[in-house]
Amino acid sequence: MLMRQLFFIVLAVFCCPIFTTAKDYQIARVTISVAVQPNGSVYVTESRTYRFQGSFSQADYILPLRGFREIRDIQISENGFDYIQMDGGREVGTFTVKPRSSRIEFVWNFSAEDEYRTFDLFYTLDGALIVGPEYAEFMWTYLSNRWERSTEHVSIQFILPDNNGADIQNWVVQGDSYVDLQLIPNGFEITSTQAIPRNRQLVVRSVFPSHAIPQATVTHPDFSLQTVLQQEEERVAERARAAEHRERWEQRGAYFGWIILLLSISFFVWIYLNHGKRYTFVGQIPPQLYEPPMLIPPAVVGKMMYSAGTEAYLLTATLFDLARRGYFKLFETEIQTKSKLSGKRQTLIIQFPDEIKETDKLLSYEQHMMDFISKSLINNRVSLAALFESETTTGSVKKQNPGLFDMAVKPKEVRKWFIDWSAELNTYMSKFNWYESASTKWMLISMGLQFGLAAVAVFFLVQAFVPVILIALIVSAMMIIISASIRRRTPEAQKKYNQWAAYRRGLLNGSAQQLQHGDPAFHLIYAIALVITGKKFQQSVERFTSESTDLYWLTLAQGGVFNPAVIASSVSNITASTTSSFSAGGASVGVAGGGAGGGAR
Repeated sequence: MLMRQLFFIVLAVFCCPIFTTAKDYQIARVTISVAVQPNGSVYVTESRTYRFQGSFSQADYILPLRGFREIRDIQISENGFDYIQMDGGREVGTFTVKPRSSRIEFVWNFSAEDEYRTFDLFYTLDGALIVGPEYAEFMWTYLSNRWERSTEHVSIQFILPDNNGADIQNWVVQGDSYVDLQLIPNGFEITSTQAIPRNRQLVVRSVFPSHAIPQATVTHPDFSLQTVLQQEEERVAERARAAEHRERWEQRGAYFGWIILLLSISFFVWIYLNHGKRYTFVGQIPPQLYEPPMLIPPAVVGKMMYSAGTEAYLLTATLFDLARRGYFKLFETEIQTKSKLSGKRQTLIIQFPDEIKETDKLLSYEQHMMDFISKSLINNRVSLAALFESETTTGSVKKQNPGLFDMAVKPKEVRKWFIDWSAELNTYMSKFNWYESASTKWMLISMGLQFGLAAVAVFFLVQAFVPVILIALIVSAMMIIISASIRRRTPEAQKKYNQWAAYRRGLLNGSAQQLQHGDPAFHLIYAIALVITGKKFQQSVERFTSESTDLYWLTLAQGGVFNPAVIASSVSNITASTTSSFSAGGASVGVAGGGAGGGAR
């Protein structure tokens, strides 16, 4: 049963459903024209076509400040209509240029809904060319991996000044598998052959004779075509070595992935069967119990059943148990509100008797609670609404309930106290030897082995992506979590656990006749400690109580007449409020400039 629960928990973690909204957009087309000017400036025109689904009003274009010295003459237009540059604002038909330390942002405003829109961006770059004595270079990231969406179609045109007879050489440094490059007079054209994913870049390096830009000044006297050819030859060789490396590791990964996968599962199964399999008590414990198996503090029961995350319920159960034992009384009262939508809410008032009962027999965490309640009292009483709902209750409700939300401590002190109380409870619980030390050791061994296998899988994935290695990594990561199930209780602790689990099933499923043999007070307190909540809690209370039920330590608002639905609602409000309160430079040789990114909203 535990293994099945853990499996579904891990499955939920790794297979969370993905929810999509109706609002979305795609980048249908990008058309880029780069015109090199005789003086070495570069005039860029970029048309971006968006397909909007839903309502959109703004888009941006973020250009890193690299690969050029200066950007100027920025303009954005649509269908021949120039947008107006502003310092800010969201007025339709305007745009803003925002210089940053490492980038420049163009943001433009429009109004679009369920339609295609094409925006044209214009700007001029200075210092974007590497100009040598004989050759010049323009290396640019025409499409970066910083866009929020994939680009369905890309077309690029690169043009040198007219009639120069330049012999241009081009290398698609990144993204060559997605495009086709064709030379044209004085330049080249690139057309995408498939959609370019958002995590891919398109980088092109172009080298041409310097006489194509006669008015440009030499910026790099040592730049030469021979240097570029050597660099590109080395780049091609490096690509070949990388491809060979990837192919070699893909073959290894396909083999070792199955080994990692089998070892991961085998290690866990062997360790669990030999050191983590739960003790069983066939025939010794009935499926359901209708009385508490033994009388032990409710917080201890809750901690035994649920190791973490239920402290708010255990606080409420301890509070009720202390009242049952006569340390104080609980009085139910209604929180008044003018709102008809909020419905009726009850809270409990804690009041100490005139003669305080000796607390020397209290457990440490119980004494911790008593001390704090005593500190919180005003006129010998304090409400749970004041302790647990002060920060979430509106001022108008507090005015309608004068004195109900008063206490001698501040809300932040309540939060700090709860943390300290939970720690005190955990300290007390650490005295119990519920788990076998040997199984704990094997749990850690299993986690260590699975972590090692996961690390090996990560190493293989770094070398080359292989699906079976990814599967092995996921399985090993799951096994690290599931290894916690190897830690098992001692036979005595497991027997107690099974008995209390049977009692919980009895509280949930037992009939009124079956539950009448037990004390309703214990049923109520243990139901809270065993985290029976909501409608199931109310139905359970209604079965084990009746109008004749006498909870002398709890005075109800309805003149003392016991109403199971009322008490169930009251306790549900308390546990709910307690839980909600505490849950806690210029161009560089061989380095691409550009690489804009952005999105729409």
